[in-house]
Amino acid sequence: MHKSGLKTLLFSLATLLFSCDKDIYERRIKSDIELEVIQEDGQNILVASTEESYPCSNFAIAYTLESDNSSFKIKFDHIKDTETCLTSIGPAKALINLANYSDKEYSVTFVHRSKKSKGTYNPTTGSLQITSNKNVRIK
Repeated sequence: MHKSGLKTLLFSLATLLFSCDKDIYERRIKSDIELEVIQEDGQNILVASTEESYPCSNFAIAYTLESDNSSFKIKFDHIKDTETCLTSIGPAKALINLANYSDKEYSVTFVHRSKKSKGTYNPTTGSLQITSNKNVRIK
């Protein structure tokens, strides 16, 4: 192999090795998601969990939250691996603080794998109801 070919090969290998972020890896969410509203320190927290288990129990569900005066939408994006693995098998989770919502009923939309599930959320009672279920359900 010529010196220029060897240099090109070494440069290519170095680029592959150092250009990737190896600490955090994104995975697609393949399973349905279960939802549960819990009370923590007097605040409502929405716990979203995958049905599928992962090798690290501290994997997180990445999500986006959009809201206005009468509704909010949560889009579940992907599973985000962590830098440190808690070596126990478990679902990926997202803990979503719902404390900023006042005492009235809200329309809710959950988007997961391009499908929408709709429902209502009442912050006074902590009640979450799904009225049209695609791939998100109440635990």
